[in-house]
Amino acid sequence: MSDANAIIDLDLTVLAQETELSAPVVQAIALAASVVLDRLHPSRAIDPARVVQGSSERLATVRRVPVDAQARDSYGDPQEATEEGAEGLAIAAARKALDRIVFRRLPKGTGADYLMRDPAANDGDAYERLECSGIAEGSESAGTRMREKLAQLAKVPNQPAGFAAVTDFRPEVVAVHLARCSR
Repeated sequence: MSDANAIIDLDLTVLAQETELSAPVVQAIALAASVVLDRLHPSRAIDPARVVQGSSERLATVRRVPVDAQARDSYGDPQEATEEGAEGLAIAAARKALDRIVFRRLPKGTGADYLMRDPAANDGDAYERLECSGIAEGSESAGTRMREKLAQLAKVPNQPAGFAAVTDFRPEVVAVHLARCSR
C-alpha cells in the first residue's frame, strides 16, 4: 500500500482494471455509482470523499464515469443504483485502501457479495469476503448499517473472514466506511 497520508483516488473510470471481474459488469456498477452521485451531487466530475476505518480516516476523491440521459434511464430505480453503486465504490476502496483485488461474485447465503484476495500473499487459498451496502436517502446512519453488515458476515462462520463496506452517498463529502468482521 502507498503512503498512509496520500489522498485515495477512487477512480471509477478505470475500475474494471482494478479487479478480476468481467469488465462489462464492473463498468455497469461504476456507472451506477456515477448516476447516484450525479443525482445527489450534480455538476461534478470528481467528488470529495473519505475512507473511514474505525477511528482512522483518509481523504479521497471519487472520479466518476460520464453520465448522460441514457445512463440515468438505465438506473432509473434509485435503490438498484444505490446498491450497485455502493458495490463499485466498495471494490475501489478494497483495492486502494485495503490492497485487495476482488475476483469473484458470491452466491446468496454466503453473507457477502464478493471474494477478494491480497495480491502479495503467497497462499492461493487466502481469501476474504466483501459485503457491500449503500445509503443514498433516509436517516439511517452508516454506523447502524455497518453493524447490520458485520452481523451478516458473522452469521456464516464457515466462510472466510472479511470486510463490510458501507458507502454513504448523502453527505457533500461521500464516505466509504470499511470494517473487518471479527469472529
